[in-house]
Amino acid sequence: MARHLCRASNINNKALLVSIIMGVCLSSSIATTTIARSIDAMAYRVTVDDDRLSSLLYPSSVGTFDDRVKFRQSMQATPTQDHSMENYNYVNDMNIYDRYIVVLREGSSTEDRSTLIEEIKKDSSLDQIRIPQFIDEYNNVFVGFSISIPRGDTNILKVIQNNPRVEIVEKDQQVHMFAQTLPTGVNRVDGDLSSTESGNGQGSVDVDIAILDTGVDLDHPDLNVYRERTFVSGTSSADDDEGHGTHVAGIAAAKDNNMGVVGIAPGARIWAVKVLDSTGSGFISDIIAAIDYLTQNADQVDVGNMSFGCECSSSALDTALNNSVEKGIVYTAAAGNDGSDASSFSPANNPNVIAVSAIVDTDGKCGGQGHSTTAGGDDAFASFSNFGSTVDIAAPGVLIYSTFPDDSYATMSGTSMASPHVAGAAALLKSIQPTATPSQIKESLFSTGSKPSTICDGNGHGYFTGDPDQFHEPLLYLKHQPGSLLYVFATQTNNIGTIKSYYDIVFRTSTSGPIKQIDVDFPPGTYVGVSLLVETVGIGPGKISASGTTATGQTITYTVNNADTIPAGTNIRLQFSNIANPQEPSRSYSVTVTTIDSNNLVLDGPTQSRSYIIK
Repeated sequence: MARHLCRASNINNKALLVSIIMGVCLSSSIATTTIARSIDAMAYRVTVDDDRLSSLLYPSSVGTFDDRVKFRQSMQATPTQDHSMENYNYVNDMNIYDRYIVVLREGSSTEDRSTLIEEIKKDSSLDQIRIPQFIDEYNNVFVGFSISIPRGDTNILKVIQNNPRVEIVEKDQQVHMFAQTLPTGVNRVDGDLSSTESGNGQGSVDVDIAILDTGVDLDHPDLNVYRERTFVSGTSSADDDEGHGTHVAGIAAAKDNNMGVVGIAPGARIWAVKVLDSTGSGFISDIIAAIDYLTQNADQVDVGNMSFGCECSSSALDTALNNSVEKGIVYTAAAGNDGSDASSFSPANNPNVIAVSAIVDTDGKCGGQGHSTTAGGDDAFASFSNFGSTVDIAAPGVLIYSTFPDDSYATMSGTSMASPHVAGAAALLKSIQPTATPSQIKESLFSTGSKPSTICDGNGHGYFTGDPDQFHEPLLYLKHQPGSLLYVFATQTNNIGTIKSYYDIVFRTSTSGPIKQIDVDFPPGTYVGVSLLVETVGIGPGKISASGTTATGQTITYTVNNADTIPAGTNIRLQFSNIANPQEPSRSYSVTVTTIDSNNLVLDGPTQSRSYIIK
């Protein structure tokens, strides 16, 4: 199963809980920060490497993250929900049954799967007591299914393995969760200075984020839950019965509503996808079913966050993720909390997901001036975080304050908390670049992140210390920088009959503000002539006048009369005609666009367009 990577350190003053804030997570090697006085659904069964349990529980003898707390791998599974297939008499006891994931070869049909299932049924028909259970079926990431087979029944397994339609047969595994005030995490990456200005009471994002986790509090007033679906047996909805998923959701997308907290992508539509149970554990087979569901809805879902994992590998999970990314969904994954190389942890080790490590931040600023924690000093690499070449980017993951079930809020730590920071950032980029591919989103996050060479600006733009390897992943950074007009394109078509050239220049704004002037610069030697504005989109008609240039000049200046504030993400199109020489030979060149506000300050740009050809 996968483990979610963190644990709460404060649970809204519940009478039966004693909060011991140590800045660390209970799950996957993180020291406990909350101890339940009563035995309830949030209590974990754990074993500790040695007899230092007391040092993990009592603040007078707080241990370090080297005090590894591990989930028992012998956890009993609960009966798995039948999502779509015939429900056989089934005892989901892992001492009696083994679960397997079956992937059919590329090009296989659902009819091929049905034929294979009938063969399995026929082979097992003599045993009416211990017969196999078909659990999940997969249609969108690949054609396949998951099945539970009586332990020791090699006949059924051979039927599957020997079938020529089958590409992969692998034993199912369990994963575990890795454990309004402006959260320090949002502040540290300058989310309040991003294109949505998280925390100003006005930011909102038209984008969809799937939270694959323990579920989400479906009624939390600070979360915009849009869809919900559970893949966990014994549950009928994705309502959070642990707390981890709700916390993750708030980091990514809590509303900007002057209450509670605000997320990186405020108010984004949340798809609550429950794949982990009330203990924070789940089966890879069910996670694949969830990814299959999201892929079916890839035209709506933009980003998926996975704050869980296991020290394992799964070809089936990798295949599902790869195919889902190919359909356009960006996936972020927690690197893990074992303080080791992330290359052995799935799904973080999939090269097509964005693997996220954690840093400590306690004051929302670079410079290391905040207080220290048991995970390290301010602006240091978190001691529990996994590392290595597999990790793509770092984000805050210690003492993160976010939403929690029952309309409450809590502080939690772990790479589980770092990952949704990046998921929210990816969602921001998708909201202003809807056609951007997952690889383009990934590259954009890398290019704008803080580097080791970045000099601290006293706010959020600055690197961290203590990176344990030579692979210095960028630190997530969101503040808008001049020069980030998006999708600047320019085309010119010469019309010999009318002796005119028609220009189309389109771009998307990255900063909200009153655009007073738009400068379009052409390369030296470009014949421009007198500009006659034909059409505008994104700025009201009749509000723009243009000044012409000479044949040797390079700039056309558009002046916006009575400038109104143009929101970030607005598509602007300028189409104009020029008296030109239609015999000019075709060649490739580009334009540079700058937007200027009423105070003559640059809003966006100068940004160069992609090359175009005179036709």
